[in-house]
Parts: sequence; structure tokens; C-alpha cells
Amino acid sequence: MPFDSVASKRAFKSEKLAKNAVFQEAGVAMVDVYCAHPGQQQPVHGHPNAAKCYAVIEGRARITIGDEIRDVGPGDLAYAPRGIPHGIEAIGPADLVALVFIAGSL
Repeated sequence: MPFDSVASKRAFKSEKLAKNAVFQEAGVAMVDVYCAHPGQQQPVHGHPNAAKCYAVIEGRARITIGDEIRDVGPGDLAYAPRGIPHGIEAIGPADLVALVFIAGSL
């Protein structure tokens, strides 16, 4: 599907952060829409051969990139180079929607 919308991927899970796929390109790139209620998170982790970029669309998030932790909101970006630990948590009060890009060997 060459055209889509973030709104069409806006779906939440009550038990954990939801990763809603936009597309994946043969193990080298992936785009998801992450949706999370306050308190839900993707724990800090790393990808040895892939970089990740978070773009906050709605809500507020606490994003960890390496040793740095920042609270961010709509329009903010955070980039984790390959091999650098990263994670995201919805900090409320509203739900979090973020567009997430991963590139490299997945």
C-alpha cells in the first residue's frame, strides 16, 4: 500500500505498548506506529546493527538514548544510532502515539 495514515494505525492494547506496522522492507527498514497508554513502555534495549528514530505525534514520552533521558512531546524526535540502548515510555497525562523508524540489519 503506497499511501496510509498514522490515524489508521492508531490502535492501543490495554496490557502493553502496541506496535502497529506501517511497512517492512526485507530486513533493512521498518516503520511502526507505537501507541501507549500512560505508564506503558518499551524497555531499554539495543539493536547491534540497526538505528532507530522516534517521532512523537501525540502525547508525551520519556525516551532513553544511551545514558541520556529526556521528556519529549509532539513534534520532537529522538535518534538512537546502531548499538546504542534506547527505550520509550508514555508519561501522560494523554495517550502516546509515535512514528518509529528502524534502519539497518534487522
